[in-house]
Amino acid sequence: MPVGFGRLFAYAWIKHGAIPTGCDAGAIDMGEEGVTELRLDPAVGLCSACLHAERVVSGRGSVFWFCGYSRIETRYLKYPPLPVLNCSAFEPGRSA
Repeated sequence: MPVGFGRLFAYAWIKHGAIPTGCDAGAIDMGEEGVTELRLDPAVGLCSACLHAERVVSGRGSVFWFCGYSRIETRYLKYPPLPVLNCSAFEPGRSA
């Protein structure tokens, strides 16, 4: 992982009041006051912790990430190229 990789997600963490503690295994921990920890899979990026994302596994075992927001807003790709480092539709809420 590049040295500055974590800095790319700083805006998302600050914007959503999350405290960055790592980039392993996308997960969200909910505390009494909302999101307290946001961890992202570096190979997937923001989609690994996004409310709109759906993990899709093909019959051959390939894994894709479907953007559910693309159903609402057509300017978003159904299957964005990974990792997604910046997305205006990102909403924390997915627990991997």
